[in-house]
Amino acid sequence: MHRGIILEKSKRYISVLTSEGNFIKVLKDLEICKVGEEVWFTDQDIVSYSCWTS
Repeated sequence: MHRGIILEKSKRYISVLTSEGNFIKVLKDLEICKVGEEVWFTDQDIVSYSCWTS
């Protein structure tokens, strides 16, 4: 299980920022998700993954 903060909602997925600094697009029930909330998700929920390195 992974967790992160919801940054944005689109029509089909949510964008999440993890504690490691990764931005992930996740399939979740958009009706119960709100921007700013913490959400838990599995590897199967991940649509897209972006890693920022310095």
